[in-house]
Amino acid sequence: MIQREITVANCNGFHLRPAALFTQTASDFQSTVRILYNGQKAEGRNLLEILKLGIEEGSRVTLVIDGSDEKEAMEELLGIFYKSI
Repeated sequence: MIQREITVANCNGFHLRPAALFTQTASDFQSTVRILYNGQKAEGRNLLEILKLGIEEGSRVTLVIDGSDEKEAMEELLGIFYKSI
């Protein structure tokens, strides 16, 4: 299991487009993906759970990935948090 704390850089927060891209990308991996934010957690493949977190610009979130391809998944998914979509 690996985890990384991230600051959301997107000026619109983690809204529908980046969240949808995140869930699609997370589904490409076998590892379990979770986002932890403000005492809540969301399954990385569940768009509604992620949107319900209400992640805004500047928010600190923790990305937790566990599985056989966790390093590759982390690298790929981290990029989505830093893109301005």
